[in-house]
Amino acid sequence: MIQNLCLDIKHKKVFEHHQTEQICRICICEEETSKFIAPCKCKGTAEFVHQECLKMWILEQYGVNKIYNDELYCEVCHHKFEFDADFNDRFDIKQFQRIKKRTKLCWLIQMFFIILFIFGSIEIALGFGINSLATVAIIVVFGLITVSLTIYLIFNFSSAHTIQMIENWNFQNYKPKSSASLPKKNTKKITNQFIRVNQIYFT
Repeated sequence: MIQNLCLDIKHKKVFEHHQTEQICRICICEEETSKFIAPCKCKGTAEFVHQECLKMWILEQYGVNKIYNDELYCEVCHHKFEFDADFNDRFDIKQFQRIKKRTKLCWLIQMFFIILFIFGSIEIALGFGINSLATVAIIVVFGLITVSLTIYLIFNFSSAHTIQMIENWNFQNYKPKSSASLPKKNTKKITNQFIRVNQIYFT
């Protein structure tokens, strides 16, 4: 009798341990390699997940756009993930290898025209001088075109090498709304109406 009671207590403790243990639903590991979180309404084995595992899974599935637009949902319970994140733009020269060849060709053509207008302005100034109003007008036009092409080239080059970095990305645990937070019914108005009806009835 005592032995059976001890076995029942032992089995109960083992069962409670399996119920309370935290297992990542992505990597299926119990070790706390990163912070365990419960970001959605899922229960059981799908309740907990490593924060870093969830980040990697989201980036592989959706990329940065859904994070930036705050459109992250659980694929099981469809609960919207609550998170905080900072987005910073950084210049990365390594992106040059990923740029398409036709884009690089357009940059070379723009650089060719910039150099052409610069040398053209210098040749006109040396050949005709700057005393003539027509010569000055041509040099000014060439200068404006050169500046415009240069600004456009710099903007395209920097945009192509800019990557968006996510920093301080942290998920929040799901907190079910308590009954205290639900809006209370306006019983005062109903009570007043009931009293008023009774008064009319008895008079």
